Amino acid sequence: MSGNSGLTSRIQQFLHPHEQLRTGVQSPFNRLGQQMQDILGDGGILKEVIQHGEGPPVPRDASVSIHFSGFLEYSGHPFETTKHMKYPRMMKLGRDVTLCGLELGLLTMKKGEFSRFLFLPQYSYGEMGCPPLIPPLATVLYEVQVLDFLDSAQVDEFFALSSVRRLDMSYVL
Repeated sequence: MSGNSGLTSRIQQFLHPHEQLRTGVQSPFNRLGQQMQDILGDGGILKEVIQHGEGPPVPRDASVSIHFSGFLEYSGHPFETTKHMKYPRMMKLGRDVTLCGLELGLLTMKKGEFSRFLFLPQYSYGEMGCPPLIPPLATVLYEVQVLDFLDSAQVDEFFALSSVRRLDMSYVL
């Protein structure tokens, strides 16, 4: 029996990534990452488009209607999902999206697109993770579908005005 053939996938998950490389063990996320596009050039956010969308990409100040699920490696069940919700989640970029990687990933997507993303810890839950669900230094997989988006920059600018200025603007409209 070779040195690695006795390792099960459940045991492999406890090997440090450097130890996995040294022993020649390749994790499922490593295999998946090889067929994904590096969207920033640093390997921290990898993307695979499953279903292409249409139109322009999601703008920086958009409110986005999405479905998503987040997975840990070696887990068949999401630690976070919107699939069970009656209505999709509406998220304002720059305010409601808590993962840096997810926000940056959404900016590469188009209406109707369904994609998978691998986020290294610096783009997801960091060194500490998010106990008890997310362990420290976890790479996570997110499956994301953009159902629709609204470029809300002009609406944001309007509500940033004083109430007097907004009243003045309403007479112009």
